[in-house]
Amino acid sequence: MRAMTRKQLDTRKLLEAILSISGKLATDTGDEALYEILSTLGIAVGVDRTYLFDFVHRPNGNLIASQRLEWVEVGQDRQIDNPELQNFDMAANGFGDWNEMMHIGEAITSLTSDLPPEQQTVLREKQNILSIAFVPVFSKGKLRGAIGYDDCTYARVWEKEEITALRIASSIIGVLCYSD
Repeated sequence: MRAMTRKQLDTRKLLEAILSISGKLATDTGDEALYEILSTLGIAVGVDRTYLFDFVHRPNGNLIASQRLEWVEVGQDRQIDNPELQNFDMAANGFGDWNEMMHIGEAITSLTSDLPPEQQTVLREKQNILSIAFVPVFSKGKLRGAIGYDDCTYARVWEKEEITALRIASSIIGVLCYSD
């Protein structure tokens, strides 16, 4: 594991990516457009993996997450075919705190080494994630999913400006991708 000294956020590059995704979603729809958006965001933020989870709400408030799409940097392991990431009951699998944070619109950002052991097993040990940002996606006031950003190369501390920009990207995706 290489420690990250402090990656400088290229604000202009990230803003250009956000403009690009809003334009893409305004003209194209479907998973092909979403894949292009995930790759644009992943490259702009400098992560190894970017993905979209869709949520189903259980009556008890638990979120059931299923990975819908994924972009992966060359040389990184894909997780899109990982059956453990389909119908994943967040609370039952040790992510109850994430379940609660998603409901109130909070982004989760962490070094995986700082997470509880059951979360480390899922993220660090099984998927080689060193640092994660998981940003909720809302549409018409309803929590619909989340966009995840995995850094498998660096133990990266997420900057406030990055998370603010990623929230904007999630908002755009929520408005334009979840119309019902």
